[in-house]
Amino acid sequence: MLNDLEALLSNRATTDRWVTLFIFSLSDNRNGTDEEAAFMRVALNSLFSYRTFGQASFDIVGAISPAALAECRRFRLPCFNATRYAADARGFKSINWAKIKLARDVLKLGYNVHVSDLDIAYVKPIKPAIREIFSWTNGVADGSMMQEEWVYQDDPQDPRSRRPIYLANTGVILLRATNRSVGFLESLLKWESDRNPEQYIATWVAYKSWAPCSEEVTCMAVQAAGMAAIVRHPAQFAHSNCMPEPNYSPCGSRRLYVHPVCRNTSADKEAFLRWARAFFIAPGGAVASDPALLGAQDSAAIAASGLPCLGRQAVAWHERHYLSYTDPEAPRGSEGRGEGRGEGRGEARGKGGGGGGRIRGGKGKGAGKGQGQRQEDGVDEGAEEAEEAARELAGAEEAKTKTASAVGAKKEQVPQLSGTANGAEVGAVARPDPTTTTAQLAATRVMQFAEGIMGELEQAQSAGRQQGRKQKDLVQLLTGNGRRLLRHRLV
Repeated sequence: MLNDLEALLSNRATTDRWVTLFIFSLSDNRNGTDEEAAFMRVALNSLFSYRTFGQASFDIVGAISPAALAECRRFRLPCFNATRYAADARGFKSINWAKIKLARDVLKLGYNVHVSDLDIAYVKPIKPAIREIFSWTNGVADGSMMQEEWVYQDDPQDPRSRRPIYLANTGVILLRATNRSVGFLESLLKWESDRNPEQYIATWVAYKSWAPCSEEVTCMAVQAAGMAAIVRHPAQFAHSNCMPEPNYSPCGSRRLYVHPVCRNTSADKEAFLRWARAFFIAPGGAVASDPALLGAQDSAAIAASGLPCLGRQAVAWHERHYLSYTDPEAPRGSEGRGEGRGEGRGEARGKGGGGGGRIRGGKGKGAGKGQGQRQEDGVDEGAEEAEEAARELAGAEEAKTKTASAVGAKKEQVPQLSGTANGAEVGAVARPDPTTTTAQLAATRVMQFAEGIMGELEQAQSAGRQQGRKQKDLVQLLTGNGRRLLRHRLV
């Protein structure tokens, strides 16, 4: 089956025809550097976490270089000889383009594909997460990618020069075997080049071959236009593309996996994953080491991780709505605080809710709808979290500065897109400048959020829709003294 993709898929896939695809590459002229050893540890960590905490075993490892194929077989992995998919297996972009080509061929054979980079650490079971994310659209969506939004402003003085860099991250792609999914991947391949990262191209072809959607009706509208309907699963971190939120926990509701984006070297990726309690392979070893030495489990790290997650925390994405954002540096209420407190004790569901619901287009939508609901006594914490959101106003400038520094320290230069497809040309792309956001913008969003809660509660009260103790307590808190407190904090 080493050279027979269809036979290997038949052997490895689940009964509902899902298969995970990893792409593995090693240089044929390795010289045993520390970076090469770190790369192997990161890759083995991904495979270990996939089986142990992801509780999955329906993977194939596409080896796209002779050295990778030999190493894959030495570690007794489910290998596929994918050397024909990459002309230059040493290049990072070649690896990612090979990933897209092989995924397309898997789809054409009628298998649903879960594409995963080999620097990702899984912290929760994968199959329940797949069921959960497709249930958001009643099974209509063609696939899912992680929300990762970057907006860049070419001229700091002209907001009209803002343009999107990312809509989604392509490190994890879930695709059902549909013609639309195949068309999406083939539209990416029209731009294949050693100068074009596939993730930037995914944004370029958005609303041409695919479009994001969030529920059944919007996904059906996307499909009616001939595009793949992609529901974006939550960004892995609440406040930033690059850095975890305060009180981060691997078991946070929004996380199926931890992906060390914004880190360039394997050594940096390993260090970040260790810090995030998502690295389970012992340090040391060289690329040429015996598998018993390179890739040994780190029992102390596993014990310190807090994994496996228990109860509701064991299912990723079990909440329907997550905070959305476009500016990584903008403070977002107290979502990180709510998530850390609630999920750490096993009492609160999902966010806690200070910035829960959605803040988009200047409209704040209430968080007091059960997103911070205690499982023990049903008391709604949404009002408490809204009050915390108001307190954040006083420290907005400090929060902006700290987050901007963390993201700015890891910015990398973005290459130019080259070539044409269908007669169109792509311009230069660059990382967003974190200094373009302001504390005033953050304060305005907090105020809009609080006013949104008040407005929704007043409408519910006038329509006689109060239901039970939770809503009654919330109305009492956000009217009278509680409402005056919020107004006092926000003026």
